[in-house]
Amino acid sequence: KTAIIGKWINSPGRTLLNNTDNSISSRYARAIAYFRVPLYKKSIKEINSLLKDYPNDPFFIELKAQILAENGRVKDKNKIAENNNLLAFVPIQASVHFDENFPKPNHAIIFDQFFMAEAGIKPDEMEKYYLDILDNLKPGLSQIIVHFGLNNDKMKDITQGKVDYGSLWREIDYNVMNSEKFIKSLEENNIKLINYSDLKNVIF
Repeated sequence: KTAIIGKWINSPGRTLLNNTDNSISSRYARAIAYFRVPLYKKSIKEINSLLKDYPNDPFFIELKAQILAENGRVKDKNKIAENNNLLAFVPIQASVHFDENFPKPNHAIIFDQFFMAEAGIKPDEMEKYYLDILDNLKPGLSQIIVHFGLNNDKMKDITQGKVDYGSLWREIDYNVMNSEKFIKSLEENNIKLINYSDLKNVIF
C-alpha cells in the first residue's frame, strides 16, 4: 500500500528516475507517472502492457479506466467497468453527457455531491471542514474523499515533506473520521455510511 501511495505522491520525474526496470512495480509506477505528466499515449502503453500479463488485476483495470476518463474517453471507461463487473462512479456534473446516443450504463453510479479537501486548507481547519459537510449535506448519494495515514517517519519519507496531502494531513483525516464528534454528527444528521460492496450488491 505504501508503494502505491509513493507512486502518486512523488513527482513524476522522480518516479520515472527510480523505476527503470521491468518489474511489475516499476511498470505500474511509470504508468502513473506518465498519467500525471500527462503523457497519455505512454501511460496507456504501460498499463496495457500490465493488463496483457495480468488481465484481471483490479488496480490495473481501475487505473486504465481513470486514464481514459480523464482524457475525455468516458465511454471507453464505462465499457471497461462494464466488462469487468465494476462500478463506474460519475459526478452529477458529468451526468449531463448521458443522452439517447450515450445512455447511462446500468453499472454507473451518479453521486449527487462530491467532496475532497482542497490544497491549501490549514490543519486546524480540517475538522470544521468535514463537520460542515455533514451539517449541510443534502439528501442523496454523496462521496467524501479522504487520505488516511500516520504522521510518522515512513509516511513523511513517502510524502517528502509535503503539506497538502502530506503525513500530518493524512493523520488528521484519520483522526477526524474516527472521532466521537464526527460519529455523533453522522447520527444527528441521519447520515448512513455505505461501502463499495453495498453499492455493488444493488447494481449487480
